[in-house]
Amino acid sequence: MQEIAARSVWSHSGKWRILTKEKLPYPVFTFEIHHNEVQFMDQSLRGADHYWNFGDGNYFTLQETKHPYEQYKTYEVGLRLLGGEG
Repeated sequence: MQEIAARSVWSHSGKWRILTKEKLPYPVFTFEIHHNEVQFMDQSLRGADHYWNFGDGNYFTLQETKHPYEQYKTYEVGLRLLGGEG
């Protein structure tokens, strides 16, 4: 018996769908630092909606973005993807 990871998601059409492991969004991003501003480039697979957490209390919902940081320190940045079967 093979274990299958699945998650139900609400689609833009207003219907619930089940996404198997092969169709789940997979967040990946790269970044470049320019002084106090960081450019984040999305390299993800199968994500329709993007939710960036910049680790400093700020959030953003577009696919790619620049973000300025007020202090030079370590930040834990996250990218969450929702929906999409790509």
